[in-house]
Amino acid sequence: MIARLVDTRTRTRAAAALAALILTAAAPVHASFVDAIPSGGVLRPLRTQLTSALAAVAPALPFIGASSGFVYHFDVETGTFRRESAIFGQLFLERADPIGRHKTSVALSYLHFDLESFEGKDLDRLSDRAPSQICFRGDCTTFVIPSFSLSLETHDVTASATYGVTDDLDVNVTVPLLASDFRVRAAATIIPDPPLPRHPVRPLSASDSAVGIGDVLLRSKYRLSAASWAHTAFGLVLRVPSGNEDDFQGVGHVEVAPIFYASRDALLVRRVKLQAHGNAGVNVNTDDVDHSEGRWGLGLDCAVAERVSAAVAFLGRHPFSRIGRPGAFDVRRLDGPPAPLFGFRGRRVDYYDFSAGARIDLWRQRALGFAGALIPLSKDGFRSAPIPVVGIEAIF
Repeated sequence: MIARLVDTRTRTRAAAALAALILTAAAPVHASFVDAIPSGGVLRPLRTQLTSALAAVAPALPFIGASSGFVYHFDVETGTFRRESAIFGQLFLERADPIGRHKTSVALSYLHFDLESFEGKDLDRLSDRAPSQICFRGDCTTFVIPSFSLSLETHDVTASATYGVTDDLDVNVTVPLLASDFRVRAAATIIPDPPLPRHPVRPLSASDSAVGIGDVLLRSKYRLSAASWAHTAFGLVLRVPSGNEDDFQGVGHVEVAPIFYASRDALLVRRVKLQAHGNAGVNVNTDDVDHSEGRWGLGLDCAVAERVSAAVAFLGRHPFSRIGRPGAFDVRRLDGPPAPLFGFRGRRVDYYDFSAGARIDLWRQRALGFAGALIPLSKDGFRSAPIPVVGIEAIF
């Protein structure tokens, strides 16, 4: 009896040592953020599918709209440029009107992105206490995961320049510089068989940081009509995969987005000027069309003073495919069929956001300051905390 108990304890300690090696092995220096995600034992499916799912983070990083706060039209009679609107426009939506022939706008903005949840679950407080198993050559070890946390924080400084080729056509180039911090922590506990004191596995903790250029955007917009009730334009956006996909700073493929823009003339309502905008388009993944997504936005601007305007908008993103294949997060369970780790499903989701912001004329219609925030409204998929943004724009 004593010999059997000693043998059982010996096997349990061996299993604990094996699990510790499997769960905590990590290189001291990571080539990328992907390398920091645990890759052994019961966490192996999480590594594979979470890495794939985190590819959805890069498209969630918002870009400031390419439309200038000022719009000009060349007046043939006077031979000068005339400013068309007293409303400075949206932060994340585009207006249908181009900036104006030979006019140039240069903007510099900063935003802060802090990944917060996945499928409504706080990424900093994950746990899975249902016993899970890994098996090797017929020997199975049972685990629970009392704690798992993941964080991704990105500071985004973006430079953008818009040039009016003609009165109806403008072009834009947008270059983001990203500084990201990634951290992952995991702990596991072994459940011996027969029941003995549980063996906590040394917690894994890994972190990394990266600084680099994100995906570059090349944008163009051509005005189709300028009727008072509807200004319309067609736009084309090319997303160049210059960001590091393994650091979640780029999508890793070329995207082409045809977009339709609509605005209308400002309305005067009780001495307040209001202007509405609508955008709709499709981001086409040139590597895999099934992973494309539709985008839209509706916004309203308000000139609250001679030099200040405010804007609100609702925005939506609709990926065509799931984040992960069915059963991607499933693991073997001790007392039942396979079930998803942490309850993750990887299903297809719809993203909805609300944006609010303001612009102010800082100097003689030549320099604008702006500030605002993008606030997630839905909980499915990867969601961030509210994203603040500040910036400055100069017009020449």
